[in-house]
Amino acid sequence: MRCLSIILLLMLSLQSCFKEEMMVPPHEQGDLEEGQAALGPYYESQVYFDLNDNEEVSISSINAYDLSFESSGEGWIIRLNSAQFMLAGNSHDTVFIADLIPDNLDMKFDKS
Repeated sequence: MRCLSIILLLMLSLQSCFKEEMMVPPHEQGDLEEGQAALGPYYESQVYFDLNDNEEVSISSINAYDLSFESSGEGWIIRLNSAQFMLAGNSHDTVFIADLIPDNLDMKFDKS
């Protein structure tokens, strides 16, 4: 009985230790525009979406390419298809007939 009264006393004394939280009113959302991109039932499409115009710019299959290349006067870019989890490594060798061992290469990937 004594133990029960001590537990009840502790519960009552600890109950008043917590301050009440101050409620923050929700902010006004303003003009909200929603957009939607159709990726397909199995996410087999990559969709390029323009947020300014709220429209799809381009759609391609995730299997359409492994590598893409771009070259201009400012430089060049090699892009990897991140949906295919493509990796690339520099062998520092220009002989294309040579056997490459991927484990010996420093493989890199493009972040999704």
